[in-house]
Amino acid sequence: MYLSGQIPLDPATGELVSGGFEAQVHQSFRNLKAVVEAAGGHLGQVVRLGLFLTDLAQFATVNTIMAEYFQAPYPARSTIQVAALPKGRHSKSRQRWYSNEAFARQAGAPKPRVPRPAVAGR
Repeated sequence: MYLSGQIPLDPATGELVSGGFEAQVHQSFRNLKAVVEAAGGHLGQVVRLGLFLTDLAQFATVNTIMAEYFQAPYPARSTIQVAALPKGRHSKSRQRWYSNEAFARQAGAPKPRVPRPAVAGR
């Protein structure tokens, strides 16, 4: 499952969180966690993260914060520096995760069959 980019907006207000770079990274990961859990998953199922930062000098800070939300082995990750992000954000993430069903299929379990509707003339 692909998730849309998670940005550091407070879900209660829809506003960008205050407190600078670290607060924004934490909020982005909290938002990611909430979306994954709402879909029945957990952060341990995230297999890839794409991070967009306005300052790559903050990369070590992101690593430290990421370790609070993910455990080894960490998801594959790409980090890209961008000139700017909407709303004056300093970070944005995009991610991909797999459900337990997808993990089971990768391990060799048969894919569940979904009945197809009958089509006249076939």
